[in-house]
Amino acid sequence: MSSYLDVIPVELFQIIISYLDTVSDIQFMKKVIPKELSINWSIVYELRVGKYKNVKYSDYLNEIRMIKKYDFNEEVDEYELAGDILEYLMNDDLSNEFEGVVLIDNQFKLPEYSQRLLCFSGEFDSNQTRFEELSNHLVIGVKAQNEIVGEVLLSILRYIIDGHRFFDSYVADRLDIEGNDGIATLADIIQTLSESESAYFGSHDLNVVKEVTTELHGRGGVNRIRRNVWDVDIWDIYRIGSAIGVWDSNERYNQIKVYN
Repeated sequence: MSSYLDVIPVELFQIIISYLDTVSDIQFMKKVIPKELSINWSIVYELRVGKYKNVKYSDYLNEIRMIKKYDFNEEVDEYELAGDILEYLMNDDLSNEFEGVVLIDNQFKLPEYSQRLLCFSGEFDSNQTRFEELSNHLVIGVKAQNEIVGEVLLSILRYIIDGHRFFDSYVADRLDIEGNDGIATLADIIQTLSESESAYFGSHDLNVVKEVTTELHGRGGVNRIRRNVWDVDIWDIYRIGSAIGVWDSNERYNQIKVYN
């Protein structure tokens, strides 16, 4: 059964989408557009920002997320902010480790880890939080596609382990919100979260190493830590999202691709 949507040309849909400011509105519009119409997201991007860029649907959503503004003159919804950050990190270029799973001769064949980095952070002074103790001793870490994602996930895991609010003054004070009338974009926030963990950040390639090592220097000398990778409590983006209440525990399985 046809509807009035079937007579609307794709060019008009592209114009309408370019005026939508939220990811949820764009996702809803994509669902109601007749399936036979193919949206050119590069054209939508050009209509939105005034210049052409070759983008896919997921790329366009992330462009919208990154320019979204948060007004810190008012109370920021931390769940919404955390959700925007995690959704951004889940774009196509930062694909999860299940992508590419295939069934060959009735056996699953897994590719190499796409979330290939095992990342740690911490602080090397005497006044350490619980997160810093655990990460310094390679007890706890995160799995990520690249170093920036690893730093952001570690910054969120820090709040989970130490019991802070997700977005506390530690990060807010580092944002140049006073110089921007209390306004920060998602790009500003992600950069700040990344930089907040960069000083003591370290990573190991899971496709190469079977154990991780580090040296801790203190008054008693050097403490050399060596730990098998499978003995590390590794947090991925799904576990972090579930722990802070952004996603439910089934979110990771929505990403699995299996071919019969």
